[in-house]
Amino acid sequence: MDLASWGVTASDQVTGLDIDAERLALAKVRFPNRTYQQGTGECLPFKEENFDRVISTVALPYMNIQKTLAEIHRVLVPGGDVMANGLLFHCTGRSVGFLKGGRNRFRRSEE
Repeated sequence: MDLASWGVTASDQVTGLDIDAERLALAKVRFPNRTYQQGTGECLPFKEENFDRVISTVALPYMNIQKTLAEIHRVLVPGGDVMANGLLFHCTGRSVGFLKGGRNRFRRSEE
């Protein structure tokens, strides 16, 4: 997936996560300079405060959102960003147009 529209640059370190091993294998071929891990959003296989940003393009509404958001909070550094398509629509049934591609952005508060 091209992540440029999400503000990701070629110099950013990117880690992909998917529950499906076949999808991960395809991603490794298409984007070999990234790191990949098999797992689920409800139980992220990463240590605490490990990421500056978490991006979910489609999958979040198909997971246990409460557990997944708790896991995202756990792996984000304080002040880290969450970018997710579809979260607002899933939670409220409404969508809001945004200038940069219709996505929701949240920031982990400094604790």
